[in-house]
Amino acid sequence: MQKIVKIINQLTVNHPKINLGKHIDTALDGEDIWSLSNEKFYSLLRNYQAKLDAVELSNDDWEMDKILKDGMDLSLEDHDELY
Repeated sequence: MQKIVKIINQLTVNHPKINLGKHIDTALDGEDIWSLSNEKFYSLLRNYQAKLDAVELSNDDWEMDKILKDGMDLSLEDHDELY
C-alpha cells in the first residue's frame, strides 16, 4: 500500500496539470476495480507512470486552455461575422 501511495504522490508532483482522478482512470483503463488486488493496482500505476514519464509533455497547456476558452465564447461582436 505504501508503494501505491508513493507512486500517486510522484504522479501529482511530476505531472501537476493532470488531476489524480485522470491518473488513476488512465492507469486502470477498463480494469475491474472490484477484483483488483493491491499488487495489480501497483503494477498498473507503475506501468502508467513509466509511460507518462517517457513522454515529453509540453508546458504549452495554456494554448489548449485558450483554444477551449475561445471555443466556448460564442458571442458576436459584429453582426457582419455571420456573413
